Amino acid sequence: MKLKTFQRQDLARAALKDGLILGWDTGLGKTWAMFVWPLLKVGFDRPPQPSTLNPQPSARLRPRLPVLIVAPGDLHQQIREEAFTHFGVVVQPLDSQQTFEQLTRLPGSRLTHTDETGRPIVPPGFYITSYTQLTTNGVAPVPDPEDWEPCALLDWLAMPIGVHRAPVEPSGTPMPPCADVCTFFAWRAVRWADEFDALHASPRTTIQELDATLQQRLDSLRHWDEKAAAAQRKRLLAAHAVLVNLCGRTPDTRFADLSRRQQDWIVRAFCADKILEYSAGMGELKAYPIGEPPPGYDPAKPETDTRPKRYVKCLYSPSLADLCWSAFDCVVVDEGVKMKGETTIVGRGVRSLNPRFRLVLTATPVKNRLPDAFRLAWWAVGGKAEATPIFPYRDESSERERFASTFMVTERNLSKEEQAKADGKKATGSRFRKYTAEVCNVHRLWKLFGPIILRRRKQDAGEDIVPKVRKVIRCQMGTLQKKVYQYHLDAEYRDVNGKLAVGAQLQALRIAAADPSSDHLKPQPGEPEETCPCRSLNSQPSTLNPSPCPVCRGRGSVPLPPRSTNPYVPKAATVLTLIAEILERREQAVVFSAFNDPLDNFSHWLSEADVRHVLLDGRVSQKSRGDQAAIFKQGRRNDASIPVMLAGVECMAEGHSFHLANNVILMAYSWAYDKFKQALDRVHRMNSVKPVNVYVVVCPGTIDLRLESLVQEKADASELVLDGRLIGERTEEVNLAELLHVARREFNAREATIDEDALRSQWPALRQRLHHAWRQWIDLPAAVARPVRLAPEFITIRPPAMLPSNLRGSALPSAIGYRRSAISSAPDRHDPLAAFTVEALQTPAPPPDPPDPAPPLWKLRARARFATVTNSDVWSSL
Repeated sequence: MKLKTFQRQDLARAALKDGLILGWDTGLGKTWAMFVWPLLKVGFDRPPQPSTLNPQPSARLRPRLPVLIVAPGDLHQQIREEAFTHFGVVVQPLDSQQTFEQLTRLPGSRLTHTDETGRPIVPPGFYITSYTQLTTNGVAPVPDPEDWEPCALLDWLAMPIGVHRAPVEPSGTPMPPCADVCTFFAWRAVRWADEFDALHASPRTTIQELDATLQQRLDSLRHWDEKAAAAQRKRLLAAHAVLVNLCGRTPDTRFADLSRRQQDWIVRAFCADKILEYSAGMGELKAYPIGEPPPGYDPAKPETDTRPKRYVKCLYSPSLADLCWSAFDCVVVDEGVKMKGETTIVGRGVRSLNPRFRLVLTATPVKNRLPDAFRLAWWAVGGKAEATPIFPYRDESSERERFASTFMVTERNLSKEEQAKADGKKATGSRFRKYTAEVCNVHRLWKLFGPIILRRRKQDAGEDIVPKVRKVIRCQMGTLQKKVYQYHLDAEYRDVNGKLAVGAQLQALRIAAADPSSDHLKPQPGEPEETCPCRSLNSQPSTLNPSPCPVCRGRGSVPLPPRSTNPYVPKAATVLTLIAEILERREQAVVFSAFNDPLDNFSHWLSEADVRHVLLDGRVSQKSRGDQAAIFKQGRRNDASIPVMLAGVECMAEGHSFHLANNVILMAYSWAYDKFKQALDRVHRMNSVKPVNVYVVVCPGTIDLRLESLVQEKADASELVLDGRLIGERTEEVNLAELLHVARREFNAREATIDEDALRSQWPALRQRLHHAWRQWIDLPAAVARPVRLAPEFITIRPPAMLPSNLRGSALPSAIGYRRSAISSAPDRHDPLAAFTVEALQTPAPPPDPPDPAPPLWKLRARARFATVTNSDVWSSL
């Protein structure tokens, strides 16, 4: 292998540090850094030279210390293949606690091989695990008292019932740890002091007195303010629900005098308190020095204790991270943004690893907001409990809040704050304050991140990278699709509390723009309607018109459908046409979608056309995704190659490298900009062989246009923090209500549409074209990479149903011609004001293919799963 100039420079700088965040842009070779940096830090043994006794030695580099790689599971195969291909390194999987115990077990014994400090000894080498395997697999949760039978739970804790004790009156003394149930019952007035105070009760209060007191307190609320009375009523009923289990029928009630239901309730509460007490220190680490104190040791100064220490961690059921937290000298975290969560299991588990050398690999250190980089930076520089000069923040959640308040612009609602003060309410805290996406104190932030984050963008790599050509293709909506979209635009979305659910409505609009037949589109209250075409005529019964309009029955409006029965919309036909054109060029295509339903539809249509493809989304396991992605990555290599990949944005936007594919089709935008950008960068790599075409298929009048315009705005915010750009510009936060208002404003109910039935009649010709293009793709040799002339940024394509009526039903157009109304004087420059139109050129249908003498097995399986539909009447019945 041979490193690029920028790679040698950056890795040389990174090798001077024991921990950092390597923020290389996607496609610059983070997988190579995953092995080069650890080998520079821990050292390596060179492969032996050929000799007479060993003429063909194994060309393998071996690190001198154990190195752990944490990466998503679907990237493991790709990482292991590149490690062996470029470095001759064999990466061993570390998939469970049992595997780790076998690595560290003494030969012929069940004991763990440890050093003098109790640290497990792992053989030198590269090991790889996933976030799930490291933090959650094989971990038994702490028992939930509500899921256990009370007596069994008491036996499991080995706790007795005890003997009767006199009740303890509340006197300000805190409740001590109780060793039996009766002692716990005696301290009930202290344990539930708030509930007893709410109803002015005591341990000697009977159930009859408790019920009478509750009724009196409820009756006294009649003269209260309605809102305050509702809150007080809720408090009283909750207190009564607790105390009814603690009071008996006599003042001197003992635990044995209670009913079985009351006893079970008290035992569960006692066991819950004991489990909470036992698990309070779970996950905490305590050091125990070995040997006598050194000379000059001062107990008030822990740093003067230089003795080796043994560490004991409080656990109930250990995860793999708990077992190997100190076993590896170097840890590399790929897609490190996954560890940003403050209280998540994955974030806390990965951050519990305590190696000497730490490397975080991510192209997006700032994922959505600036505080996302807080935990990445804290762990990369050592993960210390106290503040250090390089990262002056402690290991506390409040420090993250202080970091955000220092470097993010805060907005305060002064009007509501003054109103709260006038009403006598508390007007401090975060109730009237929120953080925006805008960053402040930028120079101070750069000084903080400068020694921690090593950033490199593709434009600054100094290497010739193929261009990324973005082509926005606008196609009209289907007739029925437009009605579905208008239904969800006019519907009244409410949540369980009766409040407006703007987020759910925007999600429904995104789905309707991509696939109006999705099962996720549900009927909503409000019954939206549209004007009937007969409204301009006389629809009232008369002598000449004895019956009203049969469609609206004289009402003048008809209800809109919440869901369509036809998934074959103009956007789908446009994508299939693009796939056919790409296959005819003998190239690969990746179709990204934020939803599963459009991918299922494309898989069905491609199977009908006998086009080999893979469907990789969140419903496919990580291992299977990695195996199938590895086949697609090979390009046009053999008969088993795959030309089309249908991918989910959420699961295929990280880590993968498809440098031989040069076409990306976007069906629906993702809310997160980083997912959108990373999905495109799966194809736009440093070693890409052809210019990358990015086809963005949008429908005018839908929410797609607004989401498409937000892409560059979100890019500006991330570049400000990491690259120092756009200092003078202000990035406004996207408001969901404003986004919905824009969607309603841009929707035009009178805009022309395409009839789905007419469009569906073109499917047999398109299916034949797809099959013919697929046969060309697998039969002809791979095309030589040649420079492609850049197309205009915005073009308009007319699907077959938009052709004149005399051309409908004929073969689908196979060529698109560009007509330019204005041409710049310089031949090598493009006039941005030039207008482009697209004309469909009629070409004869391709000849039918000869029958296959022996279809491959994969075709037989595809035909068994999907029946080929050729009759338009059958389509109409679906």
